Amino acid sequence: MRGHHRIVEPLCHHCKHKRPWWEGETGTATCPAFPEGIPDDILKGLWDHREPLGDEQTLFEPREGVSDETVADWEKRALVFIKQTQSISMGLDE
Repeated sequence: MRGHHRIVEPLCHHCKHKRPWWEGETGTATCPAFPEGIPDDILKGLWDHREPLGDEQTLFEPREGVSDETVADWEKRALVFIKQTQSISMGLDE
């Protein structure tokens, strides 16, 4: 798997709070929790923002039309991705 990285879309794609990158002055996606830009760990799918990353009050809430199944599917894929990422960083994929 070296040299090949599987990316999981951030849960933010399904969140009612996310603002498109072109709406802000930062050139990156923002939301009320992160008005200066959503952190990389969230954007890379490495953090489930149903839990706070810091002291922010706004957390993930599915936007209209996003089903529980969509969120559950994201969670399954994110867990696999995180395990693969940890294996790569520890050299266990060789």
